[in-house]
Amino acid sequence: MTAPARPPIIRVLTLFADMHKNALKQYYGGGKEFDAPTRILLAALVEFGKDSPNSVGTREIARRAEINISAISYYFGGKSGLYDTLISQIIEFIRDAEADFKRRMDALKKDPSKEGAKNLLKDYMFWRAGAESQKDEIFKHVESIMMREEFYGGKTLDKIYKNLVEPNDKFVAGLVEMASGGKMRGDDAKIAAMIITGQTMRFEISKRTLVKTMGWKAFREREAGKVRAVLGGIIDKIFS
Repeated sequence: MTAPARPPIIRVLTLFADMHKNALKQYYGGGKEFDAPTRILLAALVEFGKDSPNSVGTREIARRAEINISAISYYFGGKSGLYDTLISQIIEFIRDAEADFKRRMDALKKDPSKEGAKNLLKDYMFWRAGAESQKDEIFKHVESIMMREEFYGGKTLDKIYKNLVEPNDKFVAGLVEMASGGKMRGDDAKIAAMIITGQTMRFEISKRTLVKTMGWKAFREREAGKVRAVLGGIIDKIFS
């Protein structure tokens, strides 16, 4: 019997985000209109977003995906292979989401501009703060998985660091150096980049407590506009 081909890196997370925009249920496993690998990955995203890989059972994933439990081993080689594929999906999803920022950076490298770098830094931080994506349930699951890996470390974190964190740190540090007119370089630019990025994390990962702290009813466009205005002002002052 020929071994099954490994499933391609399909854009399953983008699909999941689109499902939410179409008002489908948050914990929907995918439905039988999708092929088995896609349904398994959709279900795994939700289950691993709720709990750690050690705590999540393949039976729960299979039940949510509405497939036979043996399909997880057939397509992914087991729970470990499934989780690794999901992490690859997350990396690809975030890279896709950030692609326009990186293209703008490439253009700035050819024609450096302090103002252009500052504006790109603002736009990127607005996005990181969740001001442009607070309605996408996809990020809740992704953030949960990423935060857990950051806390516990290990080989999966190494993969995330190499493919996401390190390139993004270099990206922001490059913007800091350009926006400062070269006054911040090397380690100073890296530290400044991490400080600026760190300031956005409350908005990125703790929207429920943010809403309570501010006395808001929700975090929608009006509230996001306030965040953008203040965050933009802070960046303007740093690089004035």
